[in-house]
Amino acid sequence: PVVVTTAGGRIEPGRFDSDLARAKGKDDLAQLAGLTTDPPLEKKMQVQALLGELKPAIDQRGLRLTVPGASLFRVNSDDIEETAYDTLAKLAELINAYDDRGVLIVGHTDAIGDAAYNQMLSERRAGLIKQFLVENFEIDAARVSTEGKGEEAPIASNSTNAGRRANRRVEVLLLN
Repeated sequence: PVVVTTAGGRIEPGRFDSDLARAKGKDDLAQLAGLTTDPPLEKKMQVQALLGELKPAIDQRGLRLTVPGASLFRVNSDDIEETAYDTLAKLAELINAYDDRGVLIVGHTDAIGDAAYNQMLSERRAGLIKQFLVENFEIDAARVSTEGKGEEAPIASNSTNAGRRANRRVEVLLLN
């Protein structure tokens, strides 16, 4: 279980969900940074900085980080762009900070083209991000699972270029 130090200094297991649900502002990033098991101050500060840069959201399954596909892949491609390496390095650092958590990588596409092809592309992209993190940042492959959602979970309209770009993304969840 996750151990959280409360404001009164007590340590309580299992409060990850409720603490994530309350986290909203800069002070809350400090709280999230402390969710690893009794981390040293330097590690808390490092995690807090990463959380600020990666802008996580709370998901019912855990902490969700969205990496826009435009910075990861070219249209209709599953080759990781070099411009994404810095973001992926920060993501790996955060994953390693929460080393007691499972990780789920979810690939998404826009709705242009055949739905079956988009499903396959989203699965390949999620798998490639996992492979990249495992091979380059010593993340245990057993901790990481992948899935592809294809075009089934858009976050914007597919009728505009901006909307399609937003829908081409990878989400990484640090699971509860």
